[in-house]
Amino acid sequence: SSDLPLAGGVVALGRKMVTTMLKNPSSPWFRVAVDETRDGAPGYYAIITHPMDLRTLRSTYLERAADPAPTVGDFLNDGRMMWQNAMTYNRS
Repeated sequence: SSDLPLAGGVVALGRKMVTTMLKNPSSPWFRVAVDETRDGAPGYYAIITHPMDLRTLRSTYLERAADPAPTVGDFLNDGRMMWQNAMTYNRS
């Protein structure tokens, strides 16, 4: 269920997923936060109001305790947000 706390074996699985994506040769655009100049993405932050990248996903959900504790749904929603942001920005 998506409202389960992100803990224990679920965190281990999440780490494995994010690590695999970070190592994927097709993932450079998603590894770190967008820099409008470095990445040639003018106006990115005017269009994208909830930026997300793999390292932020990892540090937010998989490397530290948070209060309130994040849920599996929180993790999945921010993961989806990363892809949605790419689609939204590149359509603009």
